[in-house]
Order: sequence, then structure tokens, then C-alpha cells
Amino acid sequence: AVLREPDHQLQWLGLRRHVSFDINDQAQLVYIGSYRKYNSKFGQDQDATPLPVAQLDNELNHHAFTSELRLNLKSASGFVEGTVGAFYLKQKGTYTARVDLNYVGPVIDFLHGPDTTPSNTRAAFATATVHPLDALSFTGGLRYTKDEKDYTYFRSNPDSSIPNPALCFANPPGGSVVAYPNCILAGIYNVTGSFKGDRWDWRLVGDYRFTDGFMAYASVSTGFKGGGVNPRPFVADQRLPFNPETLTTYEMGFKSDLFDRHMRLNGAVFLNKYKDIILGKTVCPESSLPTPCLRPS
Repeated sequence: AVLREPDHQLQWLGLRRHVSFDINDQAQLVYIGSYRKYNSKFGQDQDATPLPVAQLDNELNHHAFTSELRLNLKSASGFVEGTVGAFYLKQKGTYTARVDLNYVGPVIDFLHGPDTTPSNTRAAFATATVHPLDALSFTGGLRYTKDEKDYTYFRSNPDSSIPNPALCFANPPGGSVVAYPNCILAGIYNVTGSFKGDRWDWRLVGDYRFTDGFMAYASVSTGFKGGGVNPRPFVADQRLPFNPETLTTYEMGFKSDLFDRHMRLNGAVFLNKYKDIILGKTVCPESSLPTPCLRPS
């Protein structure tokens, strides 16, 4: 498929396959696989003014493959049911851009990329629900996830030459000292930042159905947003990894169908407790240069 706008062109392809096989009345095998790819070209006038202060021309290429295998199980009596499975994601992207920041002195105008961003995720999971009473259920789940991500940076001058730190300062006629354009980017060429991490997450739920039309529940669970690598270092020592953003959430609520199913009323209260929230900081504390970067807080 192709999408075109005045300053944006997007081409993409998506394929998906879902296959299930009933082993017997108590067991079912399920496979879900997908492939996605896209190419996107777009321009940005980031300062949103009539002046050419901050302009970018971008191209993104990306493809990803996912595969998930599940085994669904239940006892003949219906007392317990559950799922065990595994998940795999492999993806790779390249990012190319021309970045022109006229407001920076000296002017920063450089070629960005093609930066490569390969990554993969592996996970194993299991969940089970028991029904000690017809109206009462308890569910527990566990998931192990392992992430690996790399980001290789390429920063060069518009003529494709590489900024040379030995030539950063010179004395032109008149005696003033000026920095060559893109001097700040010296050393950010064919260097890689990496992230590796693993994590356990879990979930516990209890629910009770008072009537056919009213059910109450309570749950507690954990989750995360994956860690990674600072995507836009200003200097070489900012190619830093950051840890996942984590969450523990508590929830209680009810679900109801009232007046012979003519009205549905649901309600819930919850508390989310975050840790290591990933933010764009105005100053990168680990860096030799006080410039922005992406870090947990």
C-alpha cells in the first residue's frame, strides 16, 4: 500500500497468519505469525515559523517478524484452564536524515545516518485460571522477557566527509576564533550504543459473579516499557543505554448488565505506581556536554 501527502510518502506491507489445531477436547495448539515492513519519507519544519530555523528531511526503512506459539489447556471438569507459550520478535530499521539547525552557533547542518537499529525480543509466558466455585475464579500469570537492542550512529557533513576533531578550531583572518561547522559531532561515526536486559512480570486476579448480570473483581499486575539507547546523541559519550520503565498497577471494579441487558454499567478504581519513567531530559547528567538526552527519571 502507498500513502502520499504533500510532504510525506509512506509505503507498507503487512502479512499475518493464524493457525490453530485441536489436539483433543482439552488441548489446543495455536500459532500466530506476522511480517511488517515500511518505507517512509517526510520533511519537517520543526520551528513552525516562516524562517528556516530547524529543518529535517527524513527517510525510515523498517521490517519486523513476529512469531508466537501457544498451548491452551483445560481440565475435563473445567476446574482449571490455562495457556503456556513463547514469543519472538526480530526487527531492523535504518534512519537517514538531513538535519539543518541554523539557530546553533556555529551552524549544525549534517547528514544523519543511515543509522541501523536491529533488535530482538524473546519471551516465555504462562497463565492459569482455577474455578473453586462456579461463580468464583482466580487467575495467575507469569512472563519472562529478554531484550537486545543496538543503535549504530553515523554523523557526517553534507558533502559526506566526517567531522574531524583536529580541525575543530582555527584562526581565520581578523584573529577571531571560530569552530568549524559540525565540530560537536566529531566522533559520532560508526559507533554503537547497546542495551541488553531481561525481566519477570506477573499478574494476579480474583473475580466473583454475584449474578448473571453483575461481577466484581480485583487485580494486581506488573508491566514495563522496554529499555533502549539514546537515539540522538549530541556528543559521542551520550550513546547511553537506559533501563525499562516499569509499572505496578492495582485495580478493583465491577461489570454489570442491568434492566434485562438494556443498560451496561462498569466501574473501577486503580492505582498505577511507575518507576524509572523514560523522559527527554534537558541536560544529560552522565555526559561531558550539558545537552538534552533520553534518560529514565
